[in-house]
Order: sequence, then structure tokens, then C-alpha cells
Amino acid sequence: MFSNVEATAIWMQLVDGRLKDLEKASETSQIQGLAALYAVDQGRQILRDDLASWDASARAWLQTANEVKKREDTQLKLIVKNIPSIHSSGTTYSNVVDNWILAMKTTQDLIQGVPQDVTNGSVILGLMSWHIYPDLNVFSPNRDVKFNDRLVKPGGVITLGLEANEKNCSGVSWSVSLSHLRFYGDPVVIEKRFDEDSDRITVEELHYISFGCVLGGWAQPALIDIEEAAECFSALGDAIGLYDNPTDEKGYGGSLDWITPLIDTANSFLSAVGKERETALYFVEFGRRRGRNFLDDEFRDVVSMFGLLNPYLLFRLSQDFSAQRHDIEGSISLL
Repeated sequence: MFSNVEATAIWMQLVDGRLKDLEKASETSQIQGLAALYAVDQGRQILRDDLASWDASARAWLQTANEVKKREDTQLKLIVKNIPSIHSSGTTYSNVVDNWILAMKTTQDLIQGVPQDVTNGSVILGLMSWHIYPDLNVFSPNRDVKFNDRLVKPGGVITLGLEANEKNCSGVSWSVSLSHLRFYGDPVVIEKRFDEDSDRITVEELHYISFGCVLGGWAQPALIDIEEAAECFSALGDAIGLYDNPTDEKGYGGSLDWITPLIDTANSFLSAVGKERETALYFVEFGRRRGRNFLDDEFRDVVSMFGLLNPYLLFRLSQDFSAQRHDIEGSISLL
């Protein structure tokens, strides 16, 4: 959710907050106070670089665990828009600690088979981090999600969506004030969303996002049927596959290899089934919704339909289509 720099700033504030708590409890007349005083002395030796290194190590471990639990992780992300925001109040230290305690207690109850009604996104964020996947009862829309996690006893089910969603809520979000983000200046308040801000994606997922970005540049992108658009690109690939000659003797010197990634992505989308299709649809919709300017905003409309409406190219494609498939009607339709 947070970048390495932002996370390090949070760790710094957690260390400072914990040291202040220990200082309040450091009564030298009691054994516990002496132990607290010793802990304060040790804590002051923790440097920003130490925390940054530790954070990088933890991220590497989480990335490995995410790969092992990729199916469950992806399935949980698909419903992330049903999850409420993380409650934020007080200092960053109290904010993080309170949400961490809530996530730990709720997870413990779930493991023991006690059902939970979750109204705070910190619980889901904790489950994602610890790779524990209880079954879910989701409302709006209504559906049951079965993970069958052996770590969770029967009955450990999470209910999501009973509480009205917050306005414009599209996933787990958390707003915190970072006083250690910069060496100088006032504290910086940042808000992060788990499903969109900083999660790593695969090359295949990037292709799906790019495909969605292309659709987002069309007129009324929200009304486009993604499956129909993919079928269109797939059919276009069949036609273009009959003509790809960069040294054309008649002077059309443009290879069409550049459009191949879009066609391949469309074919991958059409061949995906079940959870793979849901995952692909999630990333295509994300690109269509949020990435209209990702590829090239300035020149998006300079050449219509990627230049494929060039009369000469259409004529050549029509000729090749007719010659290869002996389909005169198909050739006419192409024109």
C-alpha cells in the first residue's frame, strides 16, 4: 500500500511513539521502570536506514508469499471494492497500533472459527499481509466466496457489506500524517488505496491494463462491451495476419507488428475462463477507468483506428482476405 519511503516514515513514527510510551513508564524505583528505561536507550539507536533495510526485507518476503498464494490473493483483490476504509483517528502511532490490534484480534477469532462482521478495512489488509483466507459472505452484490483455508476452523467466516459503503469508496484506503517523510517542513497527510496505488503487477496484467487504456480513449468508453471489443481485435488480427509486409512493392512501407500486443491481449482475454477471466476483466476495467492518458494523450485522436482506415491498406487486406479464404462477401464486409 505504501512506498518504501512512506513506510519508513511510518516506522520512524512508530518507534518515536513507542519510546514516548516507554519513557512514561520508566519509573526507576521499580524493576519494570528500569527495563523500560533500558529499552528506551536501545530504541534510540535505531536509525532510519535500519528501518528502511528492514522494510525492504519484509517486502521481499511478502512478494514471495504473494506468488505462492497468487490465486487466493487475486481472488480477494477482486472484491476489494466492497471493503470499507481503515479508520483513522489520533496520532499516526495510535492509528497504526489500534488498527493492528483490531486486525490481530479479529484474525485470531476467525482462526478459532468465530464469524466476524468486518466494518474496518484494517482486518482485510491484515489477512492479505498474513496470507490467511477465511470464507467471505459479501453483500452488494450478494455472493459467497469460498477459500477453504485449512488454517481457519469451520465457522470462521467474514461478512462484508452490511454497512453502507462510504462515498466514492473503491477499496481499502488509509489516511495518515507522516511527520518523518521529509527532513524539513510540516507533516504530510497522505491517503493510499490498496487496490490501486502501489501493488506490483505482472507483465500480463500490464498488457490487460494497456488494453483497457486503449478502450478508454474511445468515445463513451463506459458503454463499451469489453468482450465484444476483444472479439473485434481478435478478428482484426486474423485479417492483419494475412498482410504484414514492410517492404511492400507498391510503397506501403508500414509493418503492422506494433498492434500485435493488443491482439494477443485480446486473444488471452477471450481464452481466459473462471477466475482468470475475472482477473483479466478487473485489470482491463482499471485501465479503461483510470488510464486514458497512460499511453499517449496528445496524439490519441490524430490517426483514427490506429491508421487502419487507410484506404490502400483496407484494399490490400480485402484482396488478401478474398484470396486466402475465397470469401468475397467477407472481403466486401471488410471494406
